[in-house]
Amino acid sequence: MALTLVRIDIESDTSATAVFTDADGAVTTFAFRTDDSGVTHPEEIFAEAYLAVPGPEVPQAHALARLMTGFLEVRAQPLPNGEDLANAWAEVGDELEHDWALQEGQ
Repeated sequence: MALTLVRIDIESDTSATAVFTDADGAVTTFAFRTDDSGVTHPEEIFAEAYLAVPGPEVPQAHALARLMTGFLEVRAQPLPNGEDLANAWAEVGDELEHDWALQEGQ
């Protein structure tokens, strides 16, 4: 039976779990972990079933691996907020003003 993604649990800065259910409601989970060099790896059972080469083409498995990598990257590098976000916007404004001044000078 097909597995449908129902949620992603992020347990720490380096580990997350994708939770799936099938048509009967049975739950299947696959863990992903980021190593010391920042590369995210799926657990062996997922890699062997869905990412093995040669093996069946399962593009959504590769998409899930990229998604999990992205979630863990965002966890490790949170979005700016408050003063940090205001400063980032100010830098963008400064860059635009500089670019406009250069264009007006042509």
